[in-house]
Amino acid sequence: MAFIALGAVITLSAMLFQLEGPLSWSKFTTLLLPFLKDLGLALISLGLLGIVVNLKDWRDYFQERLRDIVVQREYLKKLGKADLIALQTDTLKAYYEDSDLDRQGRFLNYFHQRLSQLIASPYRLDLNAVLAVQHDRDGMLLVDDEISWRCRLVGKAIQDKIDWKPDEGEFESLDSLSISLTPRQEATAGSIGARASVSKAPRTISFEELKTAYCAGAGYSVSLSDFADCDGLHVQVRARYRIRKDRFIGWRMAHPTRGVHLTIHHPPDLQVSYEVYAIEDEGQHVSRGIGHFQFRVDGWMIPSAGIAVQLQERRDDDAVAVEAVS
Repeated sequence: MAFIALGAVITLSAMLFQLEGPLSWSKFTTLLLPFLKDLGLALISLGLLGIVVNLKDWRDYFQERLRDIVVQREYLKKLGKADLIALQTDTLKAYYEDSDLDRQGRFLNYFHQRLSQLIASPYRLDLNAVLAVQHDRDGMLLVDDEISWRCRLVGKAIQDKIDWKPDEGEFESLDSLSISLTPRQEATAGSIGARASVSKAPRTISFEELKTAYCAGAGYSVSLSDFADCDGLHVQVRARYRIRKDRFIGWRMAHPTRGVHLTIHHPPDLQVSYEVYAIEDEGQHVSRGIGHFQFRVDGWMIPSAGIAVQLQERRDDDAVAVEAVS
């Protein structure tokens, strides 16, 4: 900067020495204006030269900023839900190369309205159901039914309630029912229950208590609000009931569930027929033999997916049948 100022002084002095006669204001302005014009052009040239020289640095700077914004996706946190859905839709259109993907009536609209919320909803883990079936009076079947699972927290809470509601006419009688809730007491980092914020005491709700305080139409409903932050809460439901041989026993998922295992122990003169719904065939594992039946899904089952079973008289040609499907 000092050299530029010195150069300007020397140039102006040289021009002053070229003047003839005494210096006047008119002569000075006549001399100064061309000087300022030349100086301005020189500064513009220097500025352009600086831009050219530093162009790569500017390019690197903006590339770095774009990388932070796009690659790290920090900008997504500032978008509203409507903008995020629109971005998701545009991404799917580009991925599937289908600009008409969001047309009214297509599956994407159903996904946004009915399925996408399941991604961030509480879920159940390792649902295990065991049925012990035996012959009872009057040609009925007596069933001891025990089902258990762990509640997994998503966001701030686990599932909000437990509903136990048989289909109309499913049971001839319900002899007993109880629901046990057992929080994880000693959770370690990274284990199920590590996010639980408050220790809770285990609780068992008896059949009499259910009938008194938790009736909900033809079934029972128990709120889990007192255990909302208990990640890994263990739920166990025990029931004993009587059914006719021609009746189906069904389980339908009320929440997203990962890992389902059903075991039925039954008299050897009976066999199990089953029907599944909303489950991919390749995700099922079935094994059966005389006196037992097992059904397993290692992956996910979404709400409304389930299985229905029926116990029938075993035919003579099935007396020693053993089947395994996986």
